[in-house]
Amino acid sequence: MNLNDIKDLLRTIAESGIEEVEVEQDGTRVVVRRSGATVSIAPPMAGMPYAPPSYVPYAPPMSTPAYMPQPVPYTHSPTGQPTPMAHDGTEIATPPSAPVAPAAAPPPAAPGVTLRAPIVGTFYRSPSPDAPSFVEVGTKVAKGQVLCIIEAMKLMNEVEADVAGTVRQILAENAQPVEYDQPLFVVEPD
Repeated sequence: MNLNDIKDLLRTIAESGIEEVEVEQDGTRVVVRRSGATVSIAPPMAGMPYAPPSYVPYAPPMSTPAYMPQPVPYTHSPTGQPTPMAHDGTEIATPPSAPVAPAAAPPPAAPGVTLRAPIVGTFYRSPSPDAPSFVEVGTKVAKGQVLCIIEAMKLMNEVEADVAGTVRQILAENAQPVEYDQPLFVVEPD
């Protein structure tokens, strides 16, 4: 199933008024629910007509208008660092920058199988804000059990366990965006 197939499926659902559909093709399973369904977290968008986005070409301005701030010229200091210059040619004093601390290393991954995000969207640990989470650290899961929901374009997509085992780590934060192939869970197989 490719991106065009998914777009056609979404367009057909939007035009038909179907509440939920599940499609499996070539080992890829897609579950689509309209936002008015009971699992929905977002407000319903029923009655909104589909309109494809319009294309507007970008044309950069020919020059900076006089009422806008003009770019500040830079020169290079003896250390090789750029130094801002005022319009009259004098150097602008800049405060010394604080040393940048190295980014904290991510926690070491627990042994097991890492389950990753199949799509880009918003990660939800429960089917609704007031419902309990699908799984917690230490929960035994079966293959095919729902672990979380990823919302993409107002559609709720269930993410299921690829293996049976015990959840050792939950690597994503609830209600936060996730990227394609981002690690979500570590499951220690039985």
